[in-house]
Amino acid sequence: MKTDAKRYTEPDTSKFELASGLLHRLCKHADTKVRLHLAENRHTPIELLIVLSYDSSPAVRLAVAENASSQLCLIERAIDDVSVDVRYGLAENPHLPTHLLEKLADDENPYVACRAERTLARVLRECIALQCSKNSCLSS
Repeated sequence: MKTDAKRYTEPDTSKFELASGLLHRLCKHADTKVRLHLAENRHTPIELLIVLSYDSSPAVRLAVAENASSQLCLIERAIDDVSVDVRYGLAENPHLPTHLLEKLADDENPYVACRAERTLARVLRECIALQCSKNSCLSS
């Protein structure tokens, strides 16, 4: 079943016509790896990402928050997750909206807060470098 589940949840899922019932069963599969593949897949329907955002596995919840198809409300929920691992994983993500990184920079866990501060600094450096690059192109 693991191989079949992975085949159905890889990024080319759009080529398969999956029955809704199968996806719902996979969403509740006993194997965390199966649920993780669903949470990572950008083709997973939002209603299943919502279900997976309540998963018992922090890795699955983090994957939902980092999924390119996740809605902001799912990411915001993950910012307040009880698991330090989920919050730390998000604090490493430079693609997170700045206001959410700033919230993580105030996290009660010092590792999460420090990681978010480093990510914010990195994002700021990259923005400054990009702006400088644009300015030098314009002045040429």
